[in-house]
Amino acid sequence: MSLSKGAGFTLVELLIVMVLIGLASSFVLPNMWQQLEQTKRYGERKQLIEAVKFAKQYSVYKGVELKIVISNNSLEISDISQNENQVPIEAAELEQTEKNKPKNTKEDIVLKKINFETLSLESSTYIISAKTYFKKLAIKATFNNKNENEIIEI
Repeated sequence: MSLSKGAGFTLVELLIVMVLIGLASSFVLPNMWQQLEQTKRYGERKQLIEAVKFAKQYSVYKGVELKIVISNNSLEISDISQNENQVPIEAAELEQTEKNKPKNTKEDIVLKKINFETLSLESSTYIISAKTYFKKLAIKATFNNKNENEIIEI
């Protein structure tokens, strides 16, 4: 039996392959990170649009008024019609309810809250109801605190 010297790879061949893989990845990886950032931006923009659409449809379906509060990097949708329909509680009933239930407060009921990572929004408040369903909302957005501003109309 004889051992052949041609079996396997030499160290030089392996180094050449490693250098080629390194060069190929140096061209591909920066492009991939940029695509990831664009995907996050698109996803958060879409999430903002869908949240406002949800608020419009919910207000028409339930016949209530909703408040959309937009601040820096968050959006909060709350039901404000519950405050107007609350019945004052008598003193005797208050003592009874304190034991069984939490107090009847006039805080808005938060339906949805979204925090954004790459999206910064200009602070504003909107009231949504069936009357304002067809009015467009213009929300000013900045991406990653850069000078890339966009007005999103919903």
